[in-house]
Amino acid sequence: MKIFKVINNNIVITLDQNNQEIILMGRGLVFKQRPGNNIDENLIENFFLLVYQIMRNLQSLNYYPIFL
Repeated sequence: MKIFKVINNNIVITLDQNNQEIILMGRGLVFKQRPGNNIDENLIENFFLLVYQIMRNLQSLNYYPIFL
């Protein structure tokens, strides 16, 4: 994965194959890194997908999932 935006040394935003943002966290994950560089996947501890983008796409299809 390539770095899209650096938040701090431990948090970075990257894009998946559908250009949806993924937030990655890990200790020293992007220390001395810049956007466009590759991420060391061994340092990733957590990742978060931005659900609002997925929900917006589903709503445009008139599909409303039920979350329990």
